Amino acid sequence: MSQHTSQIRYKETVFNLMKTVSMILGCFVICWTPGLVVLLLDGLGCEQCMVLRYEKYCLVLAECNSFVNPIIYSFRDKDMRSTFKQILCCLCRRGSNHQGNSGVQFSTLEHE
Repeated sequence: MSQHTSQIRYKETVFNLMKTVSMILGCFVICWTPGLVVLLLDGLGCEQCMVLRYEKYCLVLAECNSFVNPIIYSFRDKDMRSTFKQILCCLCRRGSNHQGNSGVQFSTLEHE
């Protein structure tokens, strides 16, 4: 941080970073705890629980954590938000201009 940054601005930045990290860790705990509990119960040999029936749902929830992290970062950070907007706009423009022909021409023996 610059020497010219005020003490109030510094505290505000630290507080915002703490909120972002807390949200990321909270999502991590929420998404991964069910899967870890299922693995623990399976490892303990809980036959009557039929715990493996829920394994695939817990894995999907754990994978959703990777999907949620960029969303949290983009809502919490102005620079990340603008970067994601630029990426999405670039993809949208590319998709609307793309009509199945890339404009690249290959010469083959048939054309010669």
